[in-house]
Amino acid sequence: MKRGPRIAVDTTSVYWTNNGTATDGAVIKASLAGTGAVTLATGQHEPTDIAIDATSVYWTNLGDGTVMKAPKN
Repeated sequence: MKRGPRIAVDTTSVYWTNNGTATDGAVIKASLAGTGAVTLATGQHEPTDIAIDATSVYWTNLGDGTVMKAPKN
């Protein structure tokens, strides 16, 4: 079952998953103003749920069941 993109927000940025197909999903961030989009991870297998803490972004890949982590910066 494919899920839609998810989002997470902190005081400066919004983070979201782009499900893609197979292994071309991504995790992306942009400023709250909607500028400066940066891809934090590519080649993800249907990334879905997303969470953040002070330094990192975490997400799950629905396609292969992995939990992933990347630095916010």
